[in-house]
Amino acid sequence: MSSSLPVLSPQPVPREPPEASFRAHLAVWQRLLLMVAGSGLLSLLVVAACLSPNPQGLGTHRQLGLPPCTMVQLFELRCPACGMTTSWSLFVRGRWLTALATNSGGTLLALAAAISTPWMLFAAAAGRFWCEPPTQEWLVVGTLTIAAVTVIDWSVRSLPVILERWYGN
Repeated sequence: MSSSLPVLSPQPVPREPPEASFRAHLAVWQRLLLMVAGSGLLSLLVVAACLSPNPQGLGTHRQLGLPPCTMVQLFELRCPACGMTTSWSLFVRGRWLTALATNSGGTLLALAAAISTPWMLFAAAAGRFWCEPPTQEWLVVGTLTIAAVTVIDWSVRSLPVILERWYGN
């Protein structure tokens, strides 16, 4: 006796055309959010362009009336954010290798801002995205990558100073 079970084949999941997913019109609140975020990033890039990068690689933020880095004052050791303003200022001037050498995480943030700003402002003005927006996974990966690069960059800069203090010459 042969029994044959019906073969179950996967049913295709109906999908909307790829264009429809990001070409749909954005709601007013989405457009406003994109306009505010894009304008905020643009203002950071403009401020960075107005600052003169400190040749020491840190301290450019002082031109904004901000205090010196607390970690440098207390421990004579750069913090992970030391040099970020300088790296942005160098980045907007096209001095990308110097910006990377100053603060790699800050340079990646400036690059993300330079890419995101026109994309957000266009979407806000047009009322639709001109290309597929990044997925949540890509945003998480990008954020974690920038954070990891910042911590690694800071560790590489700090470790020799710490070891020299502990073990001397």
